[in-house]
Amino acid sequence: MFLTYPAGSDPVGSIRAWLTGGYSAGAWNGTGIDSSAANARNTAPSTPLYGLGYADSADGSGVVTPPNTILVMFTVEGDANLDGTTNTTDFTTVSRNFGAGGTWDTGDFNYDGTTQLADLLILTRNFGKSA
Repeated sequence: MFLTYPAGSDPVGSIRAWLTGGYSAGAWNGTGIDSSAANARNTAPSTPLYGLGYADSADGSGVVTPPNTILVMFTVEGDANLDGTTNTTDFTTVSRNFGAGGTWDTGDFNYDGTTQLADLLILTRNFGKSA
């Protein structure tokens, strides 16, 4: 889903808050932007974790989106660049941003605001998996 906004009025803070509410500790059934598909898949044993990732054209993360646009995408958790798979590119993103305030496209896959060990564990659990 692409959300286009007028220049100078980036709503990424609101989108992130709604995604954080929907994330609901990985259940993806909370209040906000949730995902019944991620919720159903995440309850099956031995499957990759799925969720909704996002990238904002204004943050310069390298995820290609049109100007003044936020991309929200169903993907495997750990897919920082939203290409549909977890790989060394995503690992590099987490490594580069480790310990810093985070967004999905900088490696904060559990929506707690920081790229840290919990995010690295999500990535390693899903390494090599595709959405």
